[in-house]
Amino acid sequence: MSKRIGLNQSSENKEFYRSLIVVGIPVVIQNLLNSSLNLIDTVMVGRLGEQSVAAVGAANQLFFILNCIMVGIAGGCGIFISQYNGKNDLRRMRHSLGISLMLSFSFGTLFFLAAFLIPEQIAWLFIEEKGFIHETASYLRIVSFSYPITAVTVSYATSLRNTGRSVQAMVTSAIGIAVNIALNYILIFGRLGFPAMGIEGAALATLIARIVEMAVILLLVYGRKTIFSVSPAQLFSFEKEFLFRVAKPITHTVGDELIWAAGLVTYTIAYGKLGETALAVAQIYSVLQKFLDVLFYGIASAAIVIIGQQIGKGHMERAKQYGKKMIVLTSFIAVALSATMFFGAPLFAGLFSLSEGTSQLVITTLRMVSIPFIGFGINTVVLTGILRSGGDTKVPMLIDGGLIWFVGVPMALLGCVVFKWPIYTVLTIVEFVEVMKATVFTIRFLRGNWISDMTKAQS
Repeated sequence: MSKRIGLNQSSENKEFYRSLIVVGIPVVIQNLLNSSLNLIDTVMVGRLGEQSVAAVGAANQLFFILNCIMVGIAGGCGIFISQYNGKNDLRRMRHSLGISLMLSFSFGTLFFLAAFLIPEQIAWLFIEEKGFIHETASYLRIVSFSYPITAVTVSYATSLRNTGRSVQAMVTSAIGIAVNIALNYILIFGRLGFPAMGIEGAALATLIARIVEMAVILLLVYGRKTIFSVSPAQLFSFEKEFLFRVAKPITHTVGDELIWAAGLVTYTIAYGKLGETALAVAQIYSVLQKFLDVLFYGIASAAIVIIGQQIGKGHMERAKQYGKKMIVLTSFIAVALSATMFFGAPLFAGLFSLSEGTSQLVITTLRMVSIPFIGFGINTVVLTGILRSGGDTKVPMLIDGGLIWFVGVPMALLGCVVFKWPIYTVLTIVEFVEVMKATVFTIRFLRGNWISDMTKAQS
């Protein structure tokens, strides 16, 4: 009997790690490609000077907020897609995608209008320098056209990923990134007979790449006959009752993403009060952080698919065991990446055309924030992966927002506006908020009150 149990556990472990690899690795590669693009984009723009780096960083804060909204919408719908996938309910899976498309495109259009019509006012929020405002506004006017387009791509790519089909999203990103890098080189610096467009060239390259990405994902979805290869009528024929049922967790996931994003934007505004150099250092750290945390987002994405399917099948205890395994794996990865950040700081700083003083600031900053970076990794997996897969969205939203706005933001404003601390001190204090969040969310997971079957209609 014990031998049979051992064989069953061995089989479950193999299935778990197989699913983790099949779902997680393409997501890791996709996020690695996206982070590589951000890194290369920053390095290329960095050749134009520190002001251009700061301008692109500030302009991208608007897209960052939009992206968080789209990720929140897709994430809320993804809870239903993964759990309905466990029940093999194709109709509801398609309705969930339809809701994601409808909401994401609406927000993409609103952000396009804001970035196109009032870019100077948006830039003014960060730094009140005419040269900076002009460059930021020039970038925003062009790149804003990509916002509604990106909404379509994100909805389809995330929905495919939540059914375990991560390769299509990875291929889409790979093609878009290749186009973006090539056009960056051509348009920023004026190669192959094109004029040197500088920061506007970077914006145009991004816009064209986003158009290519949307075309590729639609071709992969409808050309290969996936479960989402259906008419618009089948996507948008959901009942009002179902829309309201999906809207509840969407409100929480979008709210959490927005609260978090608004906090980060506020951090950026605070860093700008220390000057252009401090803002550039913060932007460089942000690029590296996104580059290193791709593994965490891969595990989180896999958690939504793997754990969500188990919940949809009614296997609650197995879902909890899978969550524990993911937390242990994440902890080991977080420690390894923290060490990479600490010891690789001089090498990374050398990638940019920075003055000696700014380069030393980057090195000091990276080494100081490498310790709380461990908490960031654990928090990412537990909050955006494990807890969300079980439909636990409201309480985590309140905890996440509370720690950011009642601890992180006040400390950033005090450090930058009142005490004028060095940028590395402020960043380190802010990053320790992630350690606090990781601790609270892990305790919540261990208590077990995060898991529920969202496919059951509730009054």
